[in-house]
Amino acid sequence: MKSKENIVIINKNKVDLSIKLDKLREQKFIEEGNESLEIFTAQEKNLFDNIVKNNPELNATSNISAQAQFVSEYLSNLSVVRLTIAFTPNIAFERKLADLISTKLRNVVLDIIVDPEILGGSVLEYEGKHVDKSIFNLFDLDNEF
Repeated sequence: MKSKENIVIINKNKVDLSIKLDKLREQKFIEEGNESLEIFTAQEKNLFDNIVKNNPELNATSNISAQAQFVSEYLSNLSVVRLTIAFTPNIAFERKLADLISTKLRNVVLDIIVDPEILGGSVLEYEGKHVDKSIFNLFDLDNEF
């Protein structure tokens, strides 16, 4: 299930897309002869199309249900990069993070966790590695007071 294009997806977007993929496969969004992706946002549709077009075994089929199953499995098998920050990021910041991560890693889910207790900086976790560059850790505030 390797994709030629590098996919970095924000976790909340992955969750939303996964829910819609489940509905697409299991419920009545697909009627005989009326296969539609109208339930997806433009961004979700773009991601869906990119995953499908970069996997040749799917290009031969027009069965949207099979494509939805494949995309769902593909998304569930992506590695997760957990990034803890002290503030709630806006969409532009999330995109910049995704772009930055895509220069270093391929095909991952970016799980952004907001924890004001780290005060600033970030904590990054990926494949068992943990890098804490938070202000809380820098000052080791637990031992200072």
